[in-house]
Order: sequence, then C-alpha cells, then structure tokens
Amino acid sequence: TLLERGRHACYLVLTGPDGRQHAELGETDPVMLTKRKIKDDVSESGVMGVAVDESSAKELKEAFYRLRFSDGLF
Repeated sequence: TLLERGRHACYLVLTGPDGRQHAELGETDPVMLTKRKIKDDVSESGVMGVAVDESSAKELKEAFYRLRFSDGLF
C-alpha cells in the first residue's frame, strides 16, 4: 500500500508470466505494473468476518473509501 500526503491510499499490482517458466536466457515476456486506488475497489469489494452485520460492513467500506495519508495521529 502506498500512502501519499493528501492522496487516497493505493496499491501496486505486478502482472505477467511466471519467471520460472522462461528459464532460457534471453527469452522474456512483458510484465505490467499497475497502480490502483483502494477507494476505486471498495464499491466492488465485500466485507467478510465473524458476526459482521450490514451496518458494520458499510462503516468499514466507508472507512477504506476515505483512507488518506496523514502525518498527524488520531
């Protein structure tokens, strides 16, 4: 997870072929590095937990949606 001052939290996803499958020297396939904002994925995500009711799930999703970097403590 990356946290930039005043920005929404994000994470990086590295996708591409498994390097062990291409053992021969010089044989390469491209890889892709993608930056995704956590808030963009919140609406598509679900909350899983023990005894999580619907209101708690909504509050948790809202907290992740608002997640930003801050130097200050709560």
